Amino acid sequence: MTDGAGGRKLATDAEFCEYAGLTRGQSAQLRYTGRGPTFIKVTGRQVRYRWEDIEAWVQSRSKQRTDDRLGA
Repeated sequence: MTDGAGGRKLATDAEFCEYAGLTRGQSAQLRYTGRGPTFIKVTGRQVRYRWEDIEAWVQSRSKQRTDDRLGA
């Protein structure tokens, strides 16, 4: 499945987890709390991500110092 815009294949939850170093449970929790990357609900339980959304989410979590607060 491609996203249509750039023709790039959408990432599965497993691909997102591998890329981000997360477990499936952690990615589900990020979706539940709204703290993860924007996702696409393909069907009932199928979730996909645009790679640019994943990369933007990773970039937004980059910090310079250990005392930098997330979301600040």
